Amino acid sequence: MDSRPLISVVDDDESVRESLPDLLREFGFEAQTFSSAEECLASEDRMIPPPHRLMSQRAGSTVVEVNGSHAIYVLHPNAIASLIKQAALGAAATATS
Repeated sequence: MDSRPLISVVDDDESVRESLPDLLREFGFEAQTFSSAEECLASEDRMIPPPHRLMSQRAGSTVVEVNGSHAIYVLHPNAIASLIKQAALGAAATATS
């Protein structure tokens, strides 16, 4: 895992997104690029922090990712309802076995 500070570069100019990360790396930073604020926010607003993500993978948990803000429950209710239904069916199957 990289311990360098991460900088998000948000710029609509592709040449900036291509060149700036190299310069930032020379100064000891890690960089990721986005073409818009919306794209950046959608990727950065994670409900599951990286350590928890690794633990859930090791446990064989189901993780559903949907691009959106922290209001994902409002923006994508069908994705949330589907996950809840899947969990309920799995719990019911476990209870009857």
